[in-house]
Amino acid sequence: MPAYHQIGHNSENLLAEADLSGFAGAVLSPTNYTEEEIALQVAEYQSDSFKCIFDPQLYYPRSERGKLSDWTYFPDTVDTADLSDLSWWSVVLSELADTVERLGVRAVCSPITVPGTYSSGYYAFCGDLAAEFEQILDDEVELYQTVFVNMEFLEIAQRSFEIASLITRRAPKNIYLVFNMALEQGRKEYRDNRTLTAAMNLVKMLSEAGIRVHVAYVSTELILWKHAGAADCSTGKFFNLRNFSAQRWAPQTGGGGQKPYWVEESLLAHLQADDVARLDALGLLESRGVSVNPYGQSILNNISSGDAWLGLSWRYFLYWFIDFEQRFESGHIDAEHFLGEVDKAWEEAVDNNGVLMVDRRNDGTWVRHWRIAVRAVI
Repeated sequence: MPAYHQIGHNSENLLAEADLSGFAGAVLSPTNYTEEEIALQVAEYQSDSFKCIFDPQLYYPRSERGKLSDWTYFPDTVDTADLSDLSWWSVVLSELADTVERLGVRAVCSPITVPGTYSSGYYAFCGDLAAEFEQILDDEVELYQTVFVNMEFLEIAQRSFEIASLITRRAPKNIYLVFNMALEQGRKEYRDNRTLTAAMNLVKMLSEAGIRVHVAYVSTELILWKHAGAADCSTGKFFNLRNFSAQRWAPQTGGGGQKPYWVEESLLAHLQADDVARLDALGLLESRGVSVNPYGQSILNNISSGDAWLGLSWRYFLYWFIDFEQRFESGHIDAEHFLGEVDKAWEEAVDNNGVLMVDRRNDGTWVRHWRIAVRAVI
């Protein structure tokens, strides 16, 4: 039940890093790369132990496109088409199946668009679309049915049960689940325990139905999705690859956030350089981050000397993600106990020592919401 690398702009160079070899695969991005570029990525990195998953990323085909419009499966008629017409989609699915064959990837996500209004009809249509796509795919290519969920839609808890019912009626083998948390900034932690509980219940119900659930665009809430039963989770080096963001699909020359952060496991928090230096001086940094993570000591050295550490921060987070997921799967981390210790650390290590974080909202309040959500899962 491994971690996957969510590829974004200029991310492919990290696939060859030895210290990040714990990823079981990568989710490839046609928004950021041409077909020729992704074909080279597949040829170089895909193997029996490394799965390449192609996400067609047609979430916003009428607006934010990046390089999508250069791909042959991108429809010329999208601006005038009825996106709820399955017969119109048939042409897209045929072109997409041909693209998958040319790329040689072992897995592909079904295409969906982000709706203006969420409804039972939308989720039923997405299932129909995935089923039709599966009929024309090569038998050796795994299909992941894409399921897009806006967290605000889950404010009525019953909706997670409705979505699960609509998905399971077709009994897909794999689900590629995308939660849109609509965060103010990419790095902010989600803080509504009610909707988090509903989202975790959705993951749990799908998993218990025998469906392999892959949650995409994941940050430190990895612990929540794994606790709920997610088989796989994917993340990337930029913040817009760790939380779903509409801006991710706009033409871009860089990533979603260029300030470096240290992910402190003992607090489940993103720390800026001054925060790291203060906690380090007090001996309060979590030991694995310094002694086990291969990028930790280099970051501390750079902070001390005033050198840049943005690239190191990306690698530090990706290594942490792989390592944490593996420890969770091996039974070394229990979500409720772990979050209880994190909650305690905010009081004993931060508050009692008078440590003030640079970011006022970096106060650990989300941890209590996460603890409540974990306890409330069905």
